[in-house]
Amino acid sequence: MGKDADKLEFVFYDPQKFDFGKQKAFPFRLQHFFCSIDKALNHLDWEPEYDLVTGLQTSYEQDYVHQDRSGVSFAIDDMILGA
Repeated sequence: MGKDADKLEFVFYDPQKFDFGKQKAFPFRLQHFFCSIDKALNHLDWEPEYDLVTGLQTSYEQDYVHQDRSGVSFAIDDMILGA
């Protein structure tokens, strides 16, 4: 993706140490977000809990439909990064 892997910063956190209220800690933003689970399926002992259609329906209904499109809040991101 054009980035030097040695200069990337990853932030890990324990979501149980935060009170996000009813908001999700990883909301889908207003842009499209695509990813593949192939590596997780091939390299980890992992199986998805939901199928693609169910996951997309849930994300759409819980994250997108009710989202205020006047602006995106990064308050939860800031809370996590500040801890």
